[in-house]
Amino acid sequence: MSVWARRPEFRRLAQTRAGLKGNVPLLITLQNKLMHDGRRGAAEKIFFRVLSELNRYSPQGDGPKLFYAALERLKPTLITVTRRVGRNYYSVPVPLKGSRQYKLAFQWLLEAARKSRRATLHTSLAEEVVAVVSGRPSEALKKKEALYRSVVANRAYSHYRWV
Repeated sequence: MSVWARRPEFRRLAQTRAGLKGNVPLLITLQNKLMHDGRRGAAEKIFFRVLSELNRYSPQGDGPKLFYAALERLKPTLITVTRRVGRNYYSVPVPLKGSRQYKLAFQWLLEAARKSRRATLHTSLAEEVVAVVSGRPSEALKKKEALYRSVVANRAYSHYRWV
């Protein structure tokens, strides 16, 4: 056992990764997105509280599956970028890579949870996830639908994608 493995923060990180099921690197990066001013401990607490809240909503008690379902439903496949052709600027729809899709989905979830002003961040984030999965109206889904409307409206300029 190395010296680093005996340090408390590394032991805690190993326990954290052991306690998560499924796509662990994705969950770890989402936990890092919650982090503010380098406070990993606070981000871990919030993230595990969100997962425990989701365990209450899920019939099998599997919070990470519910979280993945929300991310899969939220992630966009296309986005519009601005391209200059001649003197004109066009919003051109382009496909997104997988990592960017998850980043946008989680960013929308987190913005909606922070904007909602409910009791705490973990309850509002859990309620937002449940709203997305169940199909109830949510701020994050509104963002995705607005992006989709923008992509559909600008699909005539898709031939400028390679310019």
